[in-house]
Amino acid sequence: MKYSNRTVFILLSSSILITSAMLTWQKELTDQFHKLRQTISGMEFQSPEKVDTIDEDLTPEPHMALLEKTFQQGVIMLHAKEYELAIPAFQKVLEIRPDMPEAYNNMGYALIGLEEHITAEEYFTMALDLNENLVSAYFGLALTFGAQEKWPLAIGSMETYRHRTTDEDPFLVQANEYLINWRKLGRDSLPNS
Repeated sequence: MKYSNRTVFILLSSSILITSAMLTWQKELTDQFHKLRQTISGMEFQSPEKVDTIDEDLTPEPHMALLEKTFQQGVIMLHAKEYELAIPAFQKVLEIRPDMPEAYNNMGYALIGLEEHITAEEYFTMALDLNENLVSAYFGLALTFGAQEKWPLAIGSMETYRHRTTDEDPFLVQANEYLINWRKLGRDSLPNS
């Protein structure tokens, strides 16, 4: 199969951008899990090269390492649009930490990818029950309502997202586009008087 120079350039550029984004996101995720570990145990953890020198009683719980690894695998699968593989990872995370709103949120997005909108709605609702400030869950919840043609609920959830996020949010433009479209669809679905 022969590819044009433009096609090869686009493929390489896309691969580099995706790899860069995933590495950045993985670093942020790792930092978040280190903070989570500190919160759970109430103590500062030493850098990995010093872990071998501390007492066994002070080492992080073994399930936390599994939690972190499994969550990261789920996120990678979610970004790769491998939703069938992301779901078991987030299910495992929720077995370990049933109070982790981010896992419910990511499960919701994986279910949206599989077009299981009613179940996704339940996961976003659970995420928000655990953390009402998890802004991305409002976006996901809005998408589930939109897919079910529940225009007032979709608009309300997306408005909540829009008002709670920052002006720098890269998804704000997309949120505004959804709102315009849903408002039009909502008006078009009204019976003529």
